[in-house]
Amino acid sequence: MTFEVSRDLLASLKIGIQDLAQEIRLMAAITWFQEKKLSLGKAA
Repeated sequence: MTFEVSRDLLASLKIGIQDLAQEIRLMAAITWFQEKKLSLGKAA
């Protein structure tokens, strides 16, 4: 999946594009685990 993120957003968050991608993946895994769509092993 790809999508564009403005430089203004990255500057506001004070985060790089790679760090943002990692945070999005982490938040998705946590959400899916909470919704019982992923096991703890797969979420990790």
